[in-house]
Amino acid sequence: MLNNSNSELSLLRTPTLQAMMSVLENLNQAYRAYDLALPAEIRQGIARFFHAHYLWLWHHEICFGFDSSRQRYFLDFSITKQEDSSRWARTIEY
Repeated sequence: MLNNSNSELSLLRTPTLQAMMSVLENLNQAYRAYDLALPAEIRQGIARFFHAHYLWLWHHEICFGFDSSRQRYFLDFSITKQEDSSRWARTIEY
């Protein structure tokens, strides 16, 4: 059902585009798998899996969004993010 690989969740200093895409695909897989009709234990496992991948993207400051018409998360290379008031805005480079 869901493929949870420790290498995908490792805290890389600079994630590669391939790593970002892999984590994003796992996030989408968990999103699609979540169903209220499933037993609570399975839903909780899916939610934990989703949360771990969401946090990985957040930890690495990966800009991503959700397309409600396609029901998918995606990388957003158009967003710039201010790290703090003393640094320049940062964009993801690949």
